[in-house]
Amino acid sequence: MGLQILGKPRREDDLLSFAALLEEHFDVRDLLSIDPREAS
Repeated sequence: MGLQILGKPRREDDLLSFAALLEEHFDVRDLLSIDPREAS
């Protein structure tokens, strides 16, 4: 499962800050990133 978040134009700093907060809140910071080529 993945999550797509959108931000306001030219506000990448806010978007990345929010993404970091989500990673911390859901305790997924140390998990590997999603590999779309990996078969389930």
